[in-house]
Order: sequence, then structure tokens, then C-alpha cells
Amino acid sequence: MRVFARTNLPPCPGNLLGNAGFESGVFAPWTAYGAGFNTSLESTNTVPVRSGAGAFKVFGQFNGQPNYSGVYQDVPANPGENFTAGG
Repeated sequence: MRVFARTNLPPCPGNLLGNAGFESGVFAPWTAYGAGFNTSLESTNTVPVRSGAGAFKVFGQFNGQPNYSGVYQDVPANPGENFTAGG
């Protein structure tokens, strides 16, 4: 997916996602979906992470089938509103 945004927009006042880096040690305010057994919160003690102390981990079904598990947050949006992601 590509997200395009005009360059003359003012910067975003802050992160719209709560617990965006999974640093709090709990899923909230994320909502998990799918199988559930193949998603977990991890720390730098158990997996290498890019930065910070926490990470969300999702892995395959171990049977060759597609994995439709993950987490999401609902963020209010208006028609025509643009968002950017980074990290």
C-alpha cells in the first residue's frame, strides 16, 4: 500500500495510535483478531527488536496455511484526511 500526503500540511500533533511501540507490556488499546495463539507481546529479553523494550510478534500457522492474525486500532478519520506512518 502507498500512502501519499501533500508536503505543505502542518506536522501531526502527535501519534494517533496508543501504545504504538507495544512498550507498555499489554495489548491495550490494540484489538487482537484471528487465531490468537500465534500472536504475542515480546521484550528485548526474548527477541531482537529495532528499538525500545517491546515488540508485537505474529508468526505462521505451522501447517502451511495462511495466517490471518494480528492487531488493530480504530482511529477516527474524516473524508480526504491523510495519514503517514513511520518507524
